[in-house]
Amino acid sequence: MLQREVLVAGLVLFATDIAMATPMNSTGRAVRLNVKRFVNTTQKIWTYTTTSTGLVRCEVDQMQSVHPLSISFRRSFLCNETRMTVRLRGVFDRLYKQRMTLYDKALWKFVCVENLLHMSRDHSCAVFRIESLTERNNVRYDLRVKNSVVHQRPHEDCRRYLYRVKGQDI
Repeated sequence: MLQREVLVAGLVLFATDIAMATPMNSTGRAVRLNVKRFVNTTQKIWTYTTTSTGLVRCEVDQMQSVHPLSISFRRSFLCNETRMTVRLRGVFDRLYKQRMTLYDKALWKFVCVENLLHMSRDHSCAVFRIESLTERNNVRYDLRVKNSVVHQRPHEDCRRYLYRVKGQDI
């Protein structure tokens, strides 16, 4: 079943011609990022800031289980002041380790692709590019932090990276 989902995810990515941003470090050199290193944690992962103009606020992910090719987690958020929770599976890309495709278990379909663009050295914060598979040209950038640092400002390198890719100061 999981192999079929991975195959479908690959076909979806090929068919939608999703552009990949090449992750760079502060010196402009390409770096190898692995989204699994950031999301494989028992800590909650909070969206500290986003470029989305939608009605979603206070977004947090809680990992349930992780496997070699996927991660299952709950994403909770406020939408119009109503708390909502969705069960998601992130399918890790075997070729592009910085990418995972999210599958909504309730809708039975792939909903978006999350690309890890930057991660701090201590893995406490990261910048993601999220591209919808259900809404054409719907792209946003998130700065996410782990629960252990949620009451601090994220690392300066994460803030700078978000500013550089989207021109937004936080």
